[in-house]
Amino acid sequence: MLNKKIMTSAVLLGMMTVGFAGQAFADEGDSQPIEGTNGENSANVITRGNLGKIDPTDPETPLPEGNDRWIKVTLPTAVVFESDSTNEEKITSVSNYEIKNESARPVKVDVTKYVINDGDGVEALAELNIKRGTGYVYDSNAKEINENATSSVKLTKAQGEGNDAINQEFVRLANNKGEIGGKTSAKTTTNFEFTGAIDKAKLKDSKNFVESNLTFKFTALRMDGRTVEEAK
Repeated sequence: MLNKKIMTSAVLLGMMTVGFAGQAFADEGDSQPIEGTNGENSANVITRGNLGKIDPTDPETPLPEGNDRWIKVTLPTAVVFESDSTNEEKITSVSNYEIKNESARPVKVDVTKYVINDGDGVEALAELNIKRGTGYVYDSNAKEINENATSSVKLTKAQGEGNDAINQEFVRLANNKGEIGGKTSAKTTTNFEFTGAIDKAKLKDSKNFVESNLTFKFTALRMDGRTVEEAK
């Protein structure tokens, strides 16, 4: 139906300090202690550079961990929700809307805001949620990536009212090879759909449209599935 997609990709020059091709990558923020009491007075720092076009799909690309230039994600340009044909007080949608990570680094997906712009159906919108299938989240206590069950984020604050300050984590996606947090065949995509409820008493005679915008934020992760800040 509305299956056009957009691609978010940053392509710029950059430099970083990581292992050479074929070796394990040094995580951003790693350090080496040099102690004179141990007879040490010098250090070797692996130094790599990238001259020319950067490829965010190549894990060997020299870029700092967490840099936005790692982000390469595809998602729909437009989606649709509607009242359920069998229960007109419920909201439904197709369930196969997809967000796909095409980057060589894992990506965190947040739902940041849902803004209602216009439409005669706004007053009848009692509640709207975005729901995804099974996916990965970060366990801050165990400091590891875990798979969890279906998750839902509420998009509306009140009937007919959006929310411009949701800022809730939705899912973490493995890199384009299915790697994240030590897993080697993890999910690179998540499917989502919409649920909710309507107030039939508030429906107009016709054209109960709701014109709105849903905003996602993407954060490039380290290979262990954590943000640079979480790894500190």
